[in-house]
Amino acid sequence: MRLVTGVLAGQPFVSHLTAGPSLSQRPMRRIIEPLSRMGASLKGRRAVVKRQNSSEAAAEIYPPLVIEGKRPLRGIAYEMPMASAQVKSAILLAALYAEDPTTIVEPVPTRDHTERLLSRMGVLIRQEGRSMTVKPPARPLATSRDLTIPGDPSSAAFFIVAASIIPDSQLVVNDLSLNPSRIRFLEVLQRMGASIAWKVTDEAWEPRGTLSVTSGPLRGVRMTADEVPGLIDELPILMVAACAAEGTTRFEGLEELRVKETDRIRAMTRGLEQLGAQVESDGASQLSIQRSRLRGATVDSFGDHRIAMSFAVAGLFAEGQTTITGVESVAKSFGTFFDFLTAVTSPSTVKTVDKA
Repeated sequence: MRLVTGVLAGQPFVSHLTAGPSLSQRPMRRIIEPLSRMGASLKGRRAVVKRQNSSEAAAEIYPPLVIEGKRPLRGIAYEMPMASAQVKSAILLAALYAEDPTTIVEPVPTRDHTERLLSRMGVLIRQEGRSMTVKPPARPLATSRDLTIPGDPSSAAFFIVAASIIPDSQLVVNDLSLNPSRIRFLEVLQRMGASIAWKVTDEAWEPRGTLSVTSGPLRGVRMTADEVPGLIDELPILMVAACAAEGTTRFEGLEELRVKETDRIRAMTRGLEQLGAQVESDGASQLSIQRSRLRGATVDSFGDHRIAMSFAVAGLFAEGQTTITGVESVAKSFGTFFDFLTAVTSPSTVKTVDKA
């Protein structure tokens, strides 16, 4: 929704975007403000939101959205208040319809799939440190391009963590995206002591290659707020890895997890505690997990696909039977997840996953 809003902001007509129950709770002010500065008119459902653990309240805007586009848009210089690849991408796509240069400054680097794709399609983007500028006329090439999409690291992460924490496991993942902005969770797992190695076999427009992982002992680490934007989708499964790590693993700067498909801090805390994990959370931005012996239980995924898949891996690691409710949400991003899970956990010495 955020990306297509960037495209529609530059169209000379009015668009209406509606959403289901989960998406209707996702904050949209973060894209409405920069796109409005570019000249589009955007409206949504307004609500006053009380900040977690605070008496302060703030106005927020949620779907449905009404977008009155404009062409050409104005180019802007925008310093992003939060690290978000979705916000950055919405502005980059709108910049294709601007008459002036558009410059975006990120607080910390985020995933760069949009920049790579636009460059592949002929758009000139100048990058200097945390700043990137799109100069008009920023139109993609008239000639079409063939794109081969590598495997998604966020989907592979569940199997990588499973192979790291379940004794006597070995896993190979082929044709996996090894884009540096998407594999920071692998660096965290290596810091935890995981036996992981990867090799880029094709640079192309998106680096891709092969990864192998072997189970072994992990140790607790600290993940700082600066690291969170590069780990945002993998944080729930890293919390599962923390349950198997010697000592304490500390997660900081988790505010953005509270506005995903569900409040992922609350969902993971509640579910892991039901499984027997020792979790300490302030409910807002910090979480600590000690090594824990998990036991089977019934846990709720709150209709969040990444929470459901994370608890499935935790269930493999736990003693006894684990039941997860709301797993139909997994179809949102990985409809064949449970088929893959069955395949890689059946008896064998080495498992190979093609393009998770």
